[in-house]
Amino acid sequence: MADVYGKPIDGIEAHELFDEVLLYIPDREMALSLNRSASAIWRLCDGHTSAAEIAVRILATLGMEDPGTLEQLQRDVVAALYEFSRQGIIELVSIREASAP
Repeated sequence: MADVYGKPIDGIEAHELFDEVLLYIPDREMALSLNRSASAIWRLCDGHTSAAEIAVRILATLGMEDPGTLEQLQRDVVAALYEFSRQGIIELVSIREASAP
């Protein structure tokens, strides 16, 4: 499940606001504000970085290495990616698509 990859939908405008991100979706004339945690995940959504790797990078940034914390964060990142997809701000991509040049 941690092998989920998220790629931002084309056309979304991301605006950094301190440690948060404001997303504007022109097609729907809609804006979303991502809190600090969601913003950290959003910034790492590139279509090539898995949910597991996003969790590892976030923990490294926080200076944490606890395996239990990593497992929980991986689940939280996967849940966030699915929620981002439901909100229409990313598309979930397969491992094959993520590894393509």
